[in-house]
Parts: sequence; structure tokens; C-alpha cells
Amino acid sequence: MKRSAFSLIELIFVIIIMGILSAVVLPKMVGIQEAASNKVVESFVNTVNRSAFPGMYASTPYGSIKNLSLLKYVTIPVQITSIDLTGCGTGVFAPVGQTTVGKTIYCRDGNATYPPLLSFSSTDLNTSLK
Repeated sequence: MKRSAFSLIELIFVIIIMGILSAVVLPKMVGIQEAASNKVVESFVNTVNRSAFPGMYASTPYGSIKNLSLLKYVTIPVQITSIDLTGCGTGVFAPVGQTTVGKTIYCRDGNATYPPLLSFSSTDLNTSLK
């Protein structure tokens, strides 16, 4: 007599194997979205520092980016919930924005010695979310 169906033991083994695989893969998949959001925010800050701020600073007659709109120079990702350059600190970093990843973005306005910069730290140029 030929059987063309799976036995109960075979089905139980398949379910156990799928359970083990999902227990290994799910924890890794959970952190992927958060890590991607962190990288988007970090890339935005680095891009603004390298590309947008030099052009913005060069176009200002008074040497300050506080009155300029960042939207004219870059596209702001959805992970940046708010950013307002009018709060840039003069010579020191001041908070100017918030992110969905729970980080504050700080800005230091430019002067004759230093260009304007964004950072995740209020005391140094640490632009990494690590």
C-alpha cells in the first residue's frame, strides 16, 4: 500500500525546525529597522556637514547660517522630527533638532575660524550614534 501524505512525526519535526529557525532570526530582524534609522540620521548629519553647510556658509554675507533654510539645500529625512538652524550656537553647540531615534542634533554656527557644524554631542564633534 502506497501512502502519499506526510506522517505526524515528519510534520512535528518540520514545525520544530521552523521554530528553532524563527527563534534565531527574529531577534536579529528586530534591531535592523532601528539600526537603519540610526544610519539615516547619521548620514544626514554627515552630508550636511560635508556638502550643505559649506555652500550655505559661503552664500551668507554676514557669515551666519541662522537665517537660512536647510530645506533649500537638502532633503530632510522623516527620522528628523524637527530642525531649526536659528538656534545654532555662536562658538558653542546648541540644540537645534530632534530625531525619531531619541537623539538631539546640536549646531555650532560658523565664524572666521570654523565652519558651521552639526553634531550629536553638545561638547565635541562626535557625529556617530554608537
